[in-house]
Amino acid sequence: MPDYQIWMNENEYAFKALHIHLINASRWYPLVLLLCDVDYLSTQVKFLQKRRDRIAFERFLGDCIDAIPAEILQRKKRLVNISKQRNSFATCLEMMYCQIDSYNLHKYRDSQAICVDCGSRSMIHGHIDLPHADYHDQYFSWCQNCFWSWAKDELNSDYSFDNALWEFDYKTNMYR
Repeated sequence: MPDYQIWMNENEYAFKALHIHLINASRWYPLVLLLCDVDYLSTQVKFLQKRRDRIAFERFLGDCIDAIPAEILQRKKRLVNISKQRNSFATCLEMMYCQIDSYNLHKYRDSQAICVDCGSRSMIHGHIDLPHADYHDQYFSWCQNCFWSWAKDELNSDYSFDNALWEFDYKTNMYR
């Protein structure tokens, strides 16, 4: 398994443009391998976060997924799930790998949670208390095995602070 962080530091252009070159050359198999590799995606999301472009990672996913022919895309459950839930998948990886320590981030690798999509025990879920004047939490849940994902912003301007945090629902893999 390559160390993508070292590779990116040694040749930022190559790392930044690799997916574009693979798409332009119709090299679907290497592109699929990269998109199914959590280490590559976590490095890519951190790299794109530096741009301060809120949707850069989601756009990256879209460029890659939209370029892959449907007959190839349909063969990989991870790619199908990214395609169906692109926004929530991007949010989950951003929450998992890019949140600043000053935020109150709670994330859990939960061996009790069973993925509703593939049945594996590889769920990560959590929430982040965003520092705004109002009540604002972001919840996320994703499976490291099949890339099923869910994310939700909860914004409430009720200043009574009676709003309890949502609980993780093990039947749906979502917060309620």
